[in-house]
Amino acid sequence: MENLKQFFDRRNFENKLAKVLAQLSKDSAVLVEENIMKNFETESFDGKKWQDRKVSKLYLKRSVKKGKNASTFKPTKQARQSEGRALLVGVRGGKLKRSITVTENKLVITANAPVVYAAIHNDGGNAGRNGSAKIPQRRYMGTNPTLENEIKEQFLNLMRKSFK
Repeated sequence: MENLKQFFDRRNFENKLAKVLAQLSKDSAVLVEENIMKNFETESFDGKKWQDRKVSKLYLKRSVKKGKNASTFKPTKQARQSEGRALLVGVRGGKLKRSITVTENKLVITANAPVVYAAIHNDGGNAGRNGSAKIPQRRYMGTNPTLENEIKEQFLNLMRKSFK
């Protein structure tokens, strides 16, 4: 009789644990997606601000004036459109951010951004023809201590509720 009771207790434990893990996977996927979107809104990753956009000479045109300041620069239309715009948001607006999907399958959570320039912005590096453009890292996706702590707390809460 004792073996039978232990069998059912173990089966009950396994069922509860399976439910906790399934719920944790779903809840964690939500936390990951919220974390990524928060990174875009705050223009930071785990509290570390992204590098500001640089205005290069390509975005300026020479203004020819007569007189004292004969050679000054003024912003082009593209530079004016960039002013005040959020980082990683193009002139037409946010394709990278909109492309991000977060999926979960059991305990595997996948965040994906299928646009071709997603990785270079997340990781930084050289891009363009012959790698001539240096792109600073503006990480928006990945694990970080804050996210890991939120997932651990979620796990502990689910365990407490299931095994009272």
